[in-house]
Amino acid sequence: MTTKSKLKKLLKKSFVPSMEEIGFKYHVKECLFYRLNEGIYNIVMPDLTSGGSISFFVFCWVKEFQAGYDMNVFPKDIRMYTEKSSLRKETGGFSWSGETDEDVEVCLEDVLRLMDSYALPWFNSIDSRDKLVEALDVRVKERDNISVFKERVLSVC
Repeated sequence: MTTKSKLKKLLKKSFVPSMEEIGFKYHVKECLFYRLNEGIYNIVMPDLTSGGSISFFVFCWVKEFQAGYDMNVFPKDIRMYTEKSSLRKETGGFSWSGETDEDVEVCLEDVLRLMDSYALPWFNSIDSRDKLVEALDVRVKERDNISVFKERVLSVC
C-alpha cells in the first residue's frame, strides 16, 4: 500500500515535471500543485486515504475565501469552496488504487490526461471573481452568511 512519502517520491518521477510544463508549482510540504491564473489560484491536490486509495481534488481559491488568511503560509490549510472538486468523477466516481507503485503510476497517467480534458478547461473558464462566485459549491452557497462571503470575494475586483 502506498504511503504519503511513497506517493511524494512517485510524483517527483514524471508527474511534477509534467505539471510544471503546464504552469503549476509543486509545494512538497503540503503535497499540492498550484498556479495563479487571472488572480485566482488553481489547486490540484492528491489525497491518500487510510485504505490506500488515491483521489485528486481540483479547485479554485482566493485568500478572501478564508478571512484573515496569512499568505505568508500559503498554501497551508487552504480549503475547497468551488464545486469542481474531484477528478475521480471523470473516472466513474471511484478513486484509484494505490496498492502498488504500478497502480500509482497508472493513476498519475490518468490524472495528467484528465488535466487536459477536464481540469484545465474548467480552470480556464474561471477567469474572473464573478465566475469564481458562480462556481461556489452548493454547500457554500447555502450558508447563512453567503452575501457577506460573496461581498468579501468580489470586493477585490
